[in-house]
Amino acid sequence: MTNIERLIERLYESKPDKEEYDMKKIINPWKDMEGYNCFGCSPDNEAGVRMEFYEDGDEVVSIWKPRPEYQGWLNTLHGGIQSVLLDEICGWVVFRKLQTGGVTSKMEPRSRKSISTNDTHVVLRASLREQKRNIAIIEARLYNSMGELCTEATCTYFTFPKEKAEAEFGDVMFSLINAARLYKINPDNALELTNQKFIRRFNYLEEHTIKQGKNLKDMTLEEMDAIWNEAKKEEK
Repeated sequence: MTNIERLIERLYESKPDKEEYDMKKIINPWKDMEGYNCFGCSPDNEAGVRMEFYEDGDEVVSIWKPRPEYQGWLNTLHGGIQSVLLDEICGWVVFRKLQTGGVTSKMEPRSRKSISTNDTHVVLRASLREQKRNIAIIEARLYNSMGELCTEATCTYFTFPKEKAEAEFGDVMFSLINAARLYKINPDNALELTNQKFIRRFNYLEEHTIKQGKNLKDMTLEEMDAIWNEAKKEEK
């Protein structure tokens, strides 16, 4: 059984067993950020495609379930949605593999086979093909549930130098500090409250893991996320 097959079983609970797979889930660092509503990867955007990503060697992988509201022709996944999926996974290759941000400069999709909105899932794979200075060439492929290649794309990304990424992050921090001063918020107190909130949630995670007779190191990110979200609800 391949890593993809094992992961699909876990995602769609087609089998009750907990067989391990080698792919590692990429944690979305923005998911709890206020105002974050990305159409491609925000888990809270009801209208979005809400993609999740995994690492499989040199590739970034996503498994996504088509929905009827994303059709173009009858029961056929819209080409624009396919482009969104391919562009988004290429962006996560930049984020994960190159450890920086970037913007799409050019995207060249090629359709080979239509995708049904009734399909159980599709699989996307993307990897870095070439990098020259700030230009990254990324190849992405979209497969149906039968493993047939349906759409592929070559994305050219203009990536930000790490120095620029650090400078941009510094600007964000500077803006946050100024906003704190404007609203008379003590940054040290705010950070301490966040630390305490994290400790409470982590303690909740540990306690409930022990109650379930499990070990944290043996749990998947999905299982930990479920308990973590319970902890967040308890605080409301």
